Amino acid sequence: MLATSPRPPGALTERPAAPRARVPLTRTDIVVYLAIIVVGSMHYALTLRSSDFFRGDTTGFELARSLLGGFYGFNFRPETMIPPGFPAIMALLCVAVGCRYSVFLHAVVVFWTLGVLASYELLRRMEGRAAAAVVSMLLISSPFAFGFATGVVFSDLPYLFTSMVVLLLARCLDDQCLTSDTNEKGARDAHHLGVMSQRLLCGLALIASLSIRSAGVALLIGLIGWLAASWLLDRPAAGRRLRLFLPLVVAAILAQAAWMSWVTTHEVVEWPIGGYPRSYVSQLGVKSGNHPELGPASLADIPARVTQNLADHVAGFTALLIPLEYINPIWSSPLMLGPLLLLIIGLGRSMWSSGGGLPEWYFVAYQTMYLLWPWALELRFLIPVAPLAGLYAWRGGKQLLEWIAHDPRRAVTGTLVLALPAATHAGAVGWRLGSRQPAAAAVFWLLLAVGAVVWASAPRRRLIIGWLRRSVVLIPSHGVSLSLLRLGCVLMVTLTVGIGLARQISLGLDNLAFDVTTRSSYPDIEAGQWLRAHTAVTTVVMARQVDVVYHYSRRKVVWFPPISEPWTLMDGIRKYGVQFVVINHRALTYFQPPEADCFAGLAQTYPASFRLIHRGSKFDIYEVAAGG
Repeated sequence: MLATSPRPPGALTERPAAPRARVPLTRTDIVVYLAIIVVGSMHYALTLRSSDFFRGDTTGFELARSLLGGFYGFNFRPETMIPPGFPAIMALLCVAVGCRYSVFLHAVVVFWTLGVLASYELLRRMEGRAAAAVVSMLLISSPFAFGFATGVVFSDLPYLFTSMVVLLLARCLDDQCLTSDTNEKGARDAHHLGVMSQRLLCGLALIASLSIRSAGVALLIGLIGWLAASWLLDRPAAGRRLRLFLPLVVAAILAQAAWMSWVTTHEVVEWPIGGYPRSYVSQLGVKSGNHPELGPASLADIPARVTQNLADHVAGFTALLIPLEYINPIWSSPLMLGPLLLLIIGLGRSMWSSGGGLPEWYFVAYQTMYLLWPWALELRFLIPVAPLAGLYAWRGGKQLLEWIAHDPRRAVTGTLVLALPAATHAGAVGWRLGSRQPAAAAVFWLLLAVGAVVWASAPRRRLIIGWLRRSVVLIPSHGVSLSLLRLGCVLMVTLTVGIGLARQISLGLDNLAFDVTTRSSYPDIEAGQWLRAHTAVTTVVMARQVDVVYHYSRRKVVWFPPISEPWTLMDGIRKYGVQFVVINHRALTYFQPPEADCFAGLAQTYPASFRLIHRGSKFDIYEVAAGG
């Protein structure tokens, strides 16, 4: 027998080979499924009560309407930035159910619920039922996710569903491929038929993901990276995987190439400005997507962008899984540094020995794309990979517990090296700003340092371990006893889920009492309605919120770009024959500078060219004088 060298204490634990047998359903799985469906049904009942679109998701509806008319675009121009997958789904809903705002909102909730169910099924196959149940219940009870699921018709949640289906089917296919040896002809034929069916569904889900969101290209990149890593680290498995997945890769590349060809041949550039509404690839080249006048980015801008995005991502993932209204994004906060360390350790553990699977490569590709993203982060972008983030945080926590148990000396040293500087920084920030979260963070790190010192004593460590492992609750029906540590974790997760659901109910009651007149986009609605009633159908309008003004006015709308140079704006007004300009005096603006500031300089430079023709509560409409 060959001798094996022992694993050194503190070394990364090698990931055991994934179980290749089918994972059977149990009562626990059914309970979790029912819990997810019950919460999803509550979301379905608490969707926003609005009679029509009123904000940026209006674009998807207008694109769906255009598809029903045999054209892909709206506002008298082709659409080259948003892929057609989600508008196509909305168009099908229009035909099958009706083109009502409530129909689309409820459809998003259905996709959301199915996405969490698919996430649970994927995670239980990857890590077991406990991890899958905890991550899925934290996600379905998230107040932030609830807001997106019940109040916005965007493609993020349908993409969550299709991308999780791709990962789940790819894992099932890989398992079947690696255990396909059988001598019985009937069983072999049934196996091949099952593989072909799953491969077809996986390919369709992959192409659907690419067509629903441009970020779906991360799935394609992840699939290629996984196959390449398999080729380097596991040749026998790589050969079978290539035969299985290469046709899917080719089909996805062809689908993406067809879309990019459409974009290249139909893109219309209205203004001499970088970023939006050009393609996503070109948007990566600006310093700030929200403030394009800052110009193109340089290599020196990338580190600051990545650092800021990383902080936003960590805070975003924490906010999605823990129902806190605000997380102070300072790195010395345990709500920032803790999740980041868990994610890094868990992801490293997942990729260390085997090179990682498709979920790991997809997660890395997705996060890399958004770490380079030049826009202010929106939490909805993180929801599609939040289940995977929860999985890697779980694995990171398991690895930390192993280190603490097997190498206490290094664990204590590492804890002190981490906790003392973090406590000092958080305390200084809390003192300077008078903020509660940094002050609480400083207390947390000091208590952790004290706990590390206590842990360094072997007798005390044995006493604490025995106390934590002591059985305190027995569940006879499952033949399971809960230790004090596990019971504490169960209670903490239950409390977190309960708080999240309570906040969801509060937000849902607000949805039921929704009043569109209180929204910042309502002036755009009023302006569109006024233009429809008082102008000819051939009128050309300039406005910042193109989709909402177009939706309500049915007039051609030229985008009011965030450009402060008056002569550039006037050149565009003359070029496109703009007759009316809409100014929304919004308190918060997505683009900088606000249109009110841009128009102030324009009107001051060309005072005879504009006449105030209508003034609303928070908006103005100016008529452009004949001849400009």
